[in-house]
Amino acid sequence: MVAAAIGAFSLTDMILHNRRKRNAFYNEQHALYATRLLEAIETEKSGLKLDEDQTLILNRERARVQAEEAAKERTWGKLAKGLFLGGMKGDEGEEEVPAVVPTEGQVLEMMGVDQRRILEAAEQGGMEGAGPGEEMGDRRNGKGVLAAIEEHKKEGEKLLEDRGVTGGPLDQVAEEAVEKIKEKGNGGWLSWGK
Repeated sequence: MVAAAIGAFSLTDMILHNRRKRNAFYNEQHALYATRLLEAIETEKSGLKLDEDQTLILNRERARVQAEEAAKERTWGKLAKGLFLGGMKGDEGEEEVPAVVPTEGQVLEMMGVDQRRILEAAEQGGMEGAGPGEEMGDRRNGKGVLAAIEEHKKEGEKLLEDRGVTGGPLDQVAEEAVEKIKEKGNGGWLSWGK
């Protein structure tokens, strides 16, 4: 019973001590921030060049003031809506959704794309603007892209072979290890104990 009372007292004392220290720390930091803010304002008014910290403090303070003003405007706007429009539920936090969403065809028409011409060209197997020897069908299924990647890969491999490089650094280390094992010979399962 005595131990529980001592434990409860200690815990309460620790919590109160931490709260006092935290409040003292926050008050100290607030005072430090206020002095830096005043220095930055005085520097700005005097026309001297602001350093990075002063610029940051001024920008932060301006953003805070703008956020407070915006919050006040929202509060007054909601209050006015509530008084004059009856404060209907469901109006808060909802964005207006357009009544009619355009279809894909309408969007293409607004962009000036002629769908008929594209469809006719696709049926004929080719399209203006396609690369040499590349058909529309190849573009759709990705064969043209894959062929270009494969060609680029072959060019890179040929370039490496011309320079005498046979793989990356790990491949070279692995090849050396394999060659050393071949030189020693394979002694079976018990060769490691020799």
